[in-house]
Formats: sequence, C-alpha cells, structure tokens
Amino acid sequence: MSSRRAARRRSGGPPVFLTPSQAFALALGRTIRALRARRRLSQEALGYRANLHRNYVGCVERAETNPNLGSVTRLLVALGIPMHEVWNLFVICHSEVRRDARAGRIGIPTQRGLAR
Repeated sequence: MSSRRAARRRSGGPPVFLTPSQAFALALGRTIRALRARRRLSQEALGYRANLHRNYVGCVERAETNPNLGSVTRLLVALGIPMHEVWNLFVICHSEVRRDARAGRIGIPTQRGLAR
C-alpha cells in the first residue's frame, strides 16, 4: 500500500475545509464543553442553570447549531465565567480546530452527524 493511500485511510478521507462560521461553532462548542467539564456539570445541569434544554447544550457543544448571543450569555452566566477567561480559552480552542482541520482529523457537523 502506498504511503499516500495509508495516510488517507488514517485520516478518514480527504482533508476537510471549514468555513469561518463552522470553525467558530466548533471552537465555541469545545470551549463550552471544556468550561462545563472544569465545573463538573452535566449537560442537563448546565441547561437547567441556563434555562436552556439539555439537548440544545449538546448541540452547541457538538457545533450542530450556531447559538445566538443571548444563549451564549446564558451559558456563560450559568457557568459563572468572566468574559476574559472565555476569550482566552476560545482562542486556544480555535487554533486547535484550525490545526485539526488542516490535518484532516475533523469532520464537518451536519444535521445527520459528521460528514467526512
């Protein structure tokens, strides 16, 4: 097997190119998930505190939806996180998303799951 074919098989297919809005949604989702895990909250508990449905919290974390500013604010208030801390973590997550997308290790979220 050629090295090119082996590389394609390891990465799961051709490289994925993300639009800026997809990269933003993925970075935001990773940020929310990291903050929630740091607080040791379940998606259900975070949803209850933010007055959002637990499924919606999961969709935000998986980047299946783009939340509006009001929803993001509710999540941050429920987590008790100051905005500067969120911004620092978001920058880190966004750089990871871009690196993973360039390496072909990331799928694009769709309505029916991850597209490769």
